[in-house]
Amino acid sequence: YLSGILHDIGSFIDARKHHKHSYYVIRNSQIPGISEKETDIIAAVARYHRKAPPRSSHPEYMNLDRNSKVVVATLAAILRVADALDHSHQFKFKNADFRIDGHQLIISCRQQVDCSIERIFLEFKGSMFYRVMDLKAVIA
Repeated sequence: YLSGILHDIGSFIDARKHHKHSYYVIRNSQIPGISEKETDIIAAVARYHRKAPPRSSHPEYMNLDRNSKVVVATLAAILRVADALDHSHQFKFKNADFRIDGHQLIISCRQQVDCSIERIFLEFKGSMFYRVMDLKAVIA
């Protein structure tokens, strides 16, 4: 939840590399009620919500324990899909329906709106979701 809320906070520093700045801001913040380990996870999920997936050359990922790495990869993959669905910031998928059919996560928008831009960004950002979850996210 917190990664979803905070993932774009780095945009206030630099829009082009905001994911890296989001990591830094979150990692160096003290969020009441959140442990240092949880902060590491929240920051890493925000870090990987765009561009490169976690890699062994990334110290912020390699410093996590095995279970935390799985959590980060899973939540970052989900956040990428959510971020693609909210690309226009018009809440087009606020009341969406989700269902699994085979190896597809089918996302249906209840509103009669143009979802072309979200389809493009979902195609671009959905590859990590497919690798992690073995499901291709598609907009019906």
